[in-house]
Amino acid sequence: MKPIIATAALLLFAVCGWEDERNSETSQVTGEIFNGTQGVSSPYGHVKVGGCSGTLVSNQWALTAKHCWLDGNGNFIPANWVVVTYEHSVSPTQPHGSHSDTVGVELVYHHPTRDATLMRLATPIAINGFGGHLNTLFPGLDADLVSKPIHCWGYGNNAYDSQNTPVGAGTLRYAALEVNGAADGFLQVYPQNSQQFFYGDSGTSCFYVSTTGAPHQIGVFSWGIPDPPNPPPYEFVDGAHGIRTWLTQTMMGSKEVLADGATWLKPSAVTSTEAASGDKYVELFVTGTDGHVYSRYALLNPDTTLSDWTPYYLLTQASTGVGPSVVAYGNEAYLFVTDSNLRYRKRFSNYALGDWVNLGNHTPIGSAPAAVNVNDQEIWVFVRGTDGRLKYRKVPQGQWSQSWQAPFGTSAFTHDPSAVYLSGTNKIYVFARTTGGNISYKSYDRGTGTWSGWATIAGFVASGPAAVVRGPRRIDLFARNNSNQLMSRTFYDGAWSSAGWITHATTSEIAASPFASSRGDNAVDIFVVRSVDGSVERQQTPW
Repeated sequence: MKPIIATAALLLFAVCGWEDERNSETSQVTGEIFNGTQGVSSPYGHVKVGGCSGTLVSNQWALTAKHCWLDGNGNFIPANWVVVTYEHSVSPTQPHGSHSDTVGVELVYHHPTRDATLMRLATPIAINGFGGHLNTLFPGLDADLVSKPIHCWGYGNNAYDSQNTPVGAGTLRYAALEVNGAADGFLQVYPQNSQQFFYGDSGTSCFYVSTTGAPHQIGVFSWGIPDPPNPPPYEFVDGAHGIRTWLTQTMMGSKEVLADGATWLKPSAVTSTEAASGDKYVELFVTGTDGHVYSRYALLNPDTTLSDWTPYYLLTQASTGVGPSVVAYGNEAYLFVTDSNLRYRKRFSNYALGDWVNLGNHTPIGSAPAAVNVNDQEIWVFVRGTDGRLKYRKVPQGQWSQSWQAPFGTSAFTHDPSAVYLSGTNKIYVFARTTGGNISYKSYDRGTGTWSGWATIAGFVASGPAAVVRGPRRIDLFARNNSNQLMSRTFYDGAWSSAGWITHATTSEIAASPFASSRGDNAVDIFVVRSVDGSVERQQTPW
């Protein structure tokens, strides 16, 4: 059964009321310590994120439930739109002296298959006596916890009022429970002494204290059936065994270096589906120092991991100039490069390659192309001319426009542009780096047929932008800073995050503009060229 979707109404710098909704199809609930005991201080760290709960796993990381991050339309909420309240004891030897405060969320990592989310806090929490690490996940199998006593805290509702409405949320409460079963990656926890999880406890973790006195989180509370006041037969905790490796690798910043002894200049990538088999592939295209375009691919497994990459194969027999840029179009893909003209090569749904097509209409081009699929109806390709000005061509209904369009004024830009289509607003956005080192952008409203004016995103960048769509109303923008590190900023529901540019310190120093590619499975791959050896590095970014 799937966990309950949470609705969200968020305001910047404030914790707003996320409320878990009943799933009428399954009568599931998510929830707090019903009839829980107030005033029992926890020696562990806890967080309240909207209407959900969570647990600190270090002084800068917290664990909660993934479904708490969904809005009413089933889309993930950007990390830096959220502020959490945290609470912890003063020290391990003084569990009854607590401290609480608020802190922003900088990055969010959602588990691909389990109901678990890691939150990286914008500022490390100063926790006396604890150092950098607070709590560890239980190291054994889920079955090893059966019949073990557990200690649980949560911020959700505590009782019903006279109108049978859940009340009492927002205060940390305690219950002593027990693990009663383990199956399919979940721990089953029965109510005891009329105490149980209820609305608002989603994401909290209970603790098992071993015979040596070491506390271990047993997982993430996910859901239960049915509602109080009728005690449910059991409630479910997403067990630690199924998320432990993911949590460790995420906190360490796992990444993949595609080292092959070659030096590369610019990556581009796309996720596509083979028509005959239905298999999905991540295809990587790169330009070498010899001017040729090469490609390799990896099978996207059902668990969202990638199989081994194939060797590179050559796509061009002559120097291509600048590129590449690849875009999926239905089950096909189009690979674009530029020299004095714009050229493309089509990859069909059976993965056969067509011939290179020269679009002619000579115009001085000074950048790699930026191609964008517009709702599988059009492909727009943006370039920067040798004069620094942007222009574009498009192909509606299979017929390329005969001339370049340049409704961008006299503004001059550096580096390669980037473009995306946001389906929730039916707008095309194009991004480019200004001569002053900022990113400016402009949007085209397909409904009205009009372009907006230029807007500028504050903050210096040292490369061209890489934009990627994450849901119908969200764009994530990546670039290289002046320390050669990857950084990002989020545009969500019409506004840019107030947190500004966020640096991804886990990525190697990079030598060129990054490229971002959405898989369509709540994951985005970032491809960069490493400064140290010119090889390509792939990192799956947080949602």
